[in-house]
Amino acid sequence: MSQRFHSTQKMSSVREDPVTAADGSLRGAGNPELGGFESAEPISEADEATVREQACLPLLIVDDEPDVLDSLRRLLRKDYRLHLALSAKEALRIMERNEIALVMSDQRMPDMTGVEFLTLVRLRYPRAVRMLFTGYGGDVNAVVEAINQGHVYRYIHKPFEPAELKVIVAQAGERYLMQAEKERLTRELEARNILLDRQNQELAEVNEQLKTHDRLRNIAIELLGHELNTPAAVILGYSMLLRKGTIQHDSPIYETAMEGIESSGRRLKGIADKLARLLLGEAAAFKPLHKSIEAREILDEIIGELQPVLTMRNQTIQVEEKTETLELEADEGLLHDILINLVINAIKFSPDGSTIWVEIGEADLRGVPAVEFAVRDQGVGIQSEDREQIFTTFFGTFRSTHHSSGEFGFEKRGLGLGLAIVKRFTELHHGSVEFESEPGQGSVFRVKLPCEQTVGTEPS
Repeated sequence: MSQRFHSTQKMSSVREDPVTAADGSLRGAGNPELGGFESAEPISEADEATVREQACLPLLIVDDEPDVLDSLRRLLRKDYRLHLALSAKEALRIMERNEIALVMSDQRMPDMTGVEFLTLVRLRYPRAVRMLFTGYGGDVNAVVEAINQGHVYRYIHKPFEPAELKVIVAQAGERYLMQAEKERLTRELEARNILLDRQNQELAEVNEQLKTHDRLRNIAIELLGHELNTPAAVILGYSMLLRKGTIQHDSPIYETAMEGIESSGRRLKGIADKLARLLLGEAAAFKPLHKSIEAREILDEIIGELQPVLTMRNQTIQVEEKTETLELEADEGLLHDILINLVINAIKFSPDGSTIWVEIGEADLRGVPAVEFAVRDQGVGIQSEDREQIFTTFFGTFRSTHHSSGEFGFEKRGLGLGLAIVKRFTELHHGSVEFESEPGQGSVFRVKLPCEQTVGTEPS
């Protein structure tokens, strides 16, 4: 025989907090006629399986009658983690301290109705699945309205059978778990989409890098062909004329031929030297030979070497030494290459008659004392699309026919080795190189080198 449960009377006095005895039953919940639900008719295997899936879900039961709470506790305690409350206020305090999956509330309670309570629960804890039970026919309209507005998932009419109640609660638990799984899958999908977007972005960046490298490789091949063939053709041409006797030693053309052979040879040697030094700097076994160097002294040497070019271009170099007698530990040859390539770069991209400023001063480099060399020009500047590749070996956005390695005419571009050498040799000194530039307004390159080199430290 299945038992039906219904409330026969209200308690004359209601406790705000339920008090449990040692055996877990509510004190003062003595209605022997109820006898709990232990003799309830067993539910089907399918329903039992459904209930087991909801095991350990936290279930909050709210009713102002202790005997009702005690009976529901004995019915559902094996399948859920129960929280019991004699009032809506106590139930809300419980929900503040605990994560609740399921809420089952009586409709008629002193402080607020079940509909009012569950409406508040929906606003504060929208994930909790809400159920309402009542035995009063006059509450039906309020209950129907609550269901229509989504405040209540299921309405349970008193009296109800224990087996039916267990299935309803199990279905509510299944709904909660399905919603939780949906949210988990949504979060997982969002995370995977974020990861996929990131991977797609990284792949796009790699593709762009590959395109850039391919473009630079083609440019390098074209430039090397052009830069090597031109002086080689001059040497071979004049040599052939001399061998055939077309040019006599006393002919005015003879001196021109000799100068052409010599300048073309120097040009080939310059290309070879730059490539060799760059490759040497890239070699893992290469170790700079540091010694104490006076910054202004090496800069004056470089300006002296470039004076014929400055005279040819009617350019001047203004040196501003912010601190007198600045010294640093550096490889003299590498430091010479750093500075001369920065100055040559400024010469090439500044118009005739312009001034180039070189500043030397103290600086801070990642917390250590350093010397800063700043080379500023009034040249053409650097386009925004070229900035990321400006220190790349063989970088160029121009045609090879515009290049003239070893020449210093306005905007005469070489092989794209100069700034690559600056960056690599600066790194070998554990320094930094940065630049600022605006198209049409010139550029400033800043190289910071530590005053002292740490033995055994790898380049950054």
